[in-house]
Amino acid sequence: MTIKVSNKAGLSLDEIQVFLKASEAVHFVGEKKEEVYAWVNGSLGEQHWDELGRTARGLVRRYLEKMTGVSRAQITRLITQYGEDGGQRPKLMDEADAGIELRVTSQTLFDAWHPD
Repeated sequence: MTIKVSNKAGLSLDEIQVFLKASEAVHFVGEKKEEVYAWVNGSLGEQHWDELGRTARGLVRRYLEKMTGVSRAQITRLITQYGEDGGQRPKLMDEADAGIELRVTSQTLFDAWHPD
């Protein structure tokens, strides 16, 4: 099953925290590297990464890892690139449409909502 996720409105830090708690059993994987990187870049900008404190940065980092299926080390590299470029990296795609194609099995969704 493929689910398209879009983060057009942006999430508050409280909403990210609730999402992470509610989706512990669900794992996401991005389809195309360029889309994933563009989405991460856009999300860092939406959350004003440079202005966040340590706790908030950890929360956003976990959210990015969860939503993309990218390793912690790769998220760190992407954040570093974002910081070096001041968030002005060339867009790989229209970030307004930077949805990520995700593959989630129906069994994974069932397990997430029925943790027995």
